[in-house]
Amino acid sequence: IFAILNEQSYSVQELCQLFDVRQPNMSHHLKLLNEQGLIAAHKEGNRMYYAQAVQFPEQVEVVVEALRAQSEQWLLPEVVLEQAQLIDNSRAQSSQQFFEKNSETFQQNQELIVAASQYYPTVLELVKSLGLSVHAKVAEVGVGEGGFLTQLLALFESVTAVEYAPVMLAKAKAQLEQEGLAERIHWVQADIQRAQTWQFFDAIVLNMVLHHLPSPAQAIKNMAKMLALGGVIVLCDLVQHEQAWAQTHCGDLWMGFDPEQLHRWMRQQGLIHENLVFSGLRNGFQVFYSVYRKPQAVETQKVVSAR
Repeated sequence: IFAILNEQSYSVQELCQLFDVRQPNMSHHLKLLNEQGLIAAHKEGNRMYYAQAVQFPEQVEVVVEALRAQSEQWLLPEVVLEQAQLIDNSRAQSSQQFFEKNSETFQQNQELIVAASQYYPTVLELVKSLGLSVHAKVAEVGVGEGGFLTQLLALFESVTAVEYAPVMLAKAKAQLEQEGLAERIHWVQADIQRAQTWQFFDAIVLNMVLHHLPSPAQAIKNMAKMLALGGVIVLCDLVQHEQAWAQTHCGDLWMGFDPEQLHRWMRQQGLIHENLVFSGLRNGFQVFYSVYRKPQAVETQKVVSAR
């Protein structure tokens, strides 16, 4: 349980499905882990979800780090991995169905949380601060209706647009065709959690996307593989909140994130945190902006022979 909760959050019902155990037994195990400060619970809509704690009690921190290092090497049973995939598929299907049904009103509903005009400028400034060449390979993941693609094309000669929902990709294409910019976009309809590395990017940008993904940790793992050495991930998303209506009206799978949780997922993929900015609180929501870089080279460990 501790090992799989390193990857992402699961509800009690999902954990029962993963390990094929009855709910009272699973609840007992979760209670024990929670009492020791090894895992933490957070509410997503009407359900309670569990994940590894971001910070551990001092008295168990050394033990936890040893457990964590070991858990990352554990090979979970194939049947557990298969069930985890089924859960991801169910979450992804739910998200895609939402966008298919609500593509015409999504932008309007999203603005009830925060309008794109409020976070685009900060994200654009972060991208500009990277000092990338006009020829740099840049991708935006989760392009929505294509509004930020236009701004990226003012900086780069071409951009890769990655979108999972076909209906949203079609809307973005139509918008960029209307602006005469579609030919400068490499359009990719793909799930960023499973997409194969088709090229290495100098920058990957995500605007309010991570909370729509079934497994944010898996998406980060995959994007880290797609980064060139020295490449960066620039993202903005919501700080963890309690506004459950966002799930119904905006199709959010996750009610924001604790930035420290994202930092941990990024560190596990060898990415270095470089910048973190918070916006002011609005309508019960707060936006954070963060930059993570892949080192230019992997540091080699010095081996000291024992005498």
